[in-house]
Amino acid sequence: MNKIKGNVALIFACLIFSHSVFAKTLYYSFDKLSKDRLPKKMKVLGAKFTSGLEGEGAIEFDGEVQLVYLGPLHIKKSFKVEFSFKAKKIRASGYLVDSPSQFSIWLDDRELKFAVYDLKNGPSVVSLKGVTPYKQRVNVVASYNHQKQQVCIGEKGEDAICISALIKHRVSGSPLYLGQSPRGSHYQSQFIGILDELRVWH
Repeated sequence: MNKIKGNVALIFACLIFSHSVFAKTLYYSFDKLSKDRLPKKMKVLGAKFTSGLEGEGAIEFDGEVQLVYLGPLHIKKSFKVEFSFKAKKIRASGYLVDSPSQFSIWLDDRELKFAVYDLKNGPSVVSLKGVTPYKQRVNVVASYNHQKQQVCIGEKGEDAICISALIKHRVSGSPLYLGQSPRGSHYQSQFIGILDELRVWH
């Protein structure tokens, strides 16, 4: 009986821990959306809706000055980002998901990069090389784990690449952008391709 109680207590503790690491979920599938049917805080500037990589809809970018604004994102410690994308150029570069002063995910030729920012120490950047998203879907998983002190990125179902990083000094909120960084065109910020199925656990 004591063993059963101990196992129940262990399971309950694990559930509490997992909830504390990723407490909230932001989810966008872009299905059945149009520029006339957007969530309250969502703004689409120049990008267009197209057939989805998964489901019924997605957001497409053609390399011009375009972005999707999803409102402020309040990340304090651990978080995870998942999304699908497909590039429309063999050698594609550009920001995919960007929350300035918190984190950025961008494609640099065939190298996918994920940076988590610390106000005092700057970014911790991990790279996933050999990504070939041209004409095929890539499912991305990027995470920062405060307990393990790791920044990781990988394709869903595959082993992730991780580096050690302790992020101590953070901002509590920052806008969340898709398809472009607001930093300017000299950062090669205009992604050309399709984004879909975005999830952020924080």
